[in-house]
Amino acid sequence: MKIIINYLIVLLLISSSCQSQNENNETGLEGKWIAIKGLFMDGVILDITPSSINLVKALEEKTTNYKYKIDQDYIEIDTSSGNYVTLGKIVDLSTDRFKLASEDSDTFEFLRLKNLNDNIETVNFNFKNTCWKIQLQDVKYRIDFGDQLFFGEKSKARKALLHKLGDHPSRENVYWILKEFKNKQILYISDASYNLNVYIIKSEHNDRIHVKSYTSGILNEEYLERIPNKSNDKKREIISYLTSKKWTLSDFDTIQTGESQFLFESQNRDSLLNIDDLKTRNISYEFKEDGKLNYKLNDSIFITSDWSLSNDGNFIWSGSNPTTQCIEIEKISKGELIINKFESIYLGEEYSAPVCMIKLKLK
Repeated sequence: MKIIINYLIVLLLISSSCQSQNENNETGLEGKWIAIKGLFMDGVILDITPSSINLVKALEEKTTNYKYKIDQDYIEIDTSSGNYVTLGKIVDLSTDRFKLASEDSDTFEFLRLKNLNDNIETVNFNFKNTCWKIQLQDVKYRIDFGDQLFFGEKSKARKALLHKLGDHPSRENVYWILKEFKNKQILYISDASYNLNVYIIKSEHNDRIHVKSYTSGILNEEYLERIPNKSNDKKREIISYLTSKKWTLSDFDTIQTGESQFLFESQNRDSLLNIDDLKTRNISYEFKEDGKLNYKLNDSIFITSDWSLSNDGNFIWSGSNPTTQCIEIEKISKGELIINKFESIYLGEEYSAPVCMIKLKLK
């Protein structure tokens, strides 16, 4: 059914006040449109001609072409060799927007790209391995754009880490993709449920990017502000400090995020951090010069992983890409290191371990 929905959106956009395509070769909606609302359809671009629709999916490079026809307010699409399928009905139509309804009662909304891109500057920007601040609906975020492919070679989408800041912090693995369409750049960033938010880039000046953002069809004018990189000398200084000694826990604090990891009866609870280990201060970290990190409990290795320093020097990545397993460096001072991380903590309860943000003071 989702395949049918995808076709529906493509066809619905083409519909106009015309009674039938056979009576008029033009539908009135020729041009380029972008989906800003609709399950699994955010960011789809439609290039409509009087006889066909070219569909460009947000996560794919290829363009798919379909023939279509309109009967009253219903759109029919040629799925194969003249076999037309009714996809949906136009429920709202203006010169700038479309709302289309499927037989499943899903509603999709599109905006005309021409209107969005009038007077918008052409910006050529590479987001890979950069970090930015952004405010969405009065909530502040940091986003780290990684370089690692999210779905493998079948898509150009790449991994990113979204940090929710403020009193209720969280970190989520999301994906992003930057597409160029008719000399304009469109940035897609998913949420934790992998629904896409659409950012149409307007301009860039002094590492500050002005975008029109669409979240569930709601328009906002937003700014992405780049977080500057540390110099190579400063990064080497931080790395030298981290690798200079074994860091042992001297104090801690925890903030429960409200989430909880469910433990199956057969799960080995020894793989989780135990609250008793925090209380007895039996935790230490060793950052090795060869890029290995030893996370120890009772002086025995609990977890070994690769590590690297973020370009702005404020985070320690697990490996070379930003993920939720990262460590935030809150403070570095003489003989002291304060870090923040999210981790499931086993509290001795039988079947759950809450996810907490842990502040660790190491000496």
